[in-house]
Order: sequence, then structure tokens, then C-alpha cells
Amino acid sequence: MSFYVDEIAVVSRALDNAQARKLSLDEAKQIFRSIKRACELQQTTTIKTAELSWKTDARLQPTWLRRIIPDRIVIGFDGPSGFVREFVRRDVVIAAIEEFTKKFCLADVKVSLERKDGEISNG
Repeated sequence: MSFYVDEIAVVSRALDNAQARKLSLDEAKQIFRSIKRACELQQTTTIKTAELSWKTDARLQPTWLRRIIPDRIVIGFDGPSGFVREFVRRDVVIAAIEEFTKKFCLADVKVSLERKDGEISNG
């Protein structure tokens, strides 16, 4: 049995605002590669698709802040329906990348939870 996917829906759910956007599989792969790269480099990446501008900020939070709240990544996108910015736990983003990779063959390399500062993220 096989199946073919040519579109993926990206849904952002913030408090009282939910937005959905259909992307081609190629656009979704580009976005996930960008997110993966941001996580690996612990930097900010930006990518533009046909109608979206997508920014991932995976820079490390200050140590004092990580003691208060779990380490988070800021993901934002801007498109025809407006701008959305979400704060997502780093371990949740990495799990999503790994799941997408398994389903859509993004790459064979896993993103590590090990941080450049030598700590291990505890989510």
C-alpha cells in the first residue's frame, strides 16, 4: 500500500485565534529544514515560500530565564491572513521535526537536545 501527499495544512492555535494554511509538500519540507537548521545552530533562520515568511528563533534563552520556564523556541509566520508568533518548547519542536522526518523523508539526521553551552535541555 502506498499513498501520495501533495499538500499539508499548517495550523497555528493561539489562545483565541486559530489560523490554517495549506502548503505544498515541498514548501513544508523547506520550512521544516529551516526549523531544523535553526535548532542545530541555535540561531535564527528565515525562509519565504510563495505566500508565507517563516522565522524560527532557536537562540538559547538566558540561564536565569531557563530556570523559571522551559527552554522555548519562537516560531513566527507572516502571510495573507496576518502575523502569528508562537512560543514552543524546544523538545516539542524537536519531536515534531523527527516525526515529520520519518513521515516525509526530510533527512536521516536527528536533531540533538544537547545544547552548545553543554547543557541538556530538560523541556
